[in-house]
Amino acid sequence: PNGTKELRNRRGKAYHQRQFSAQDIDQLLQGWFEDVQCFSQLYRKNLGHYLRKLTGQREHRAGNYSFPLGLMDEAKTWVAICRRPKRRKL
Repeated sequence: PNGTKELRNRRGKAYHQRQFSAQDIDQLLQGWFEDVQCFSQLYRKNLGHYLRKLTGQREHRAGNYSFPLGLMDEAKTWVAICRRPKRRKL
């Protein structure tokens, strides 16, 4: 995720060969697996987040992360659970 945002902000990483959109990832995975569930990793910036930032504590707490179903553009990370590989003809 963030491929278009990183490219727009010129923060692309030289070792990335391609930036995938949500649609690209979904089509790629659906082509190889019968059952695909995709999630977005979101970080909730609550009061504790800002207090840790003010006091110089840099760690992120696991409880501040959520994994809603679907591929959201605002997510920092996408997670896919893929089951039942499709049989490919040789």
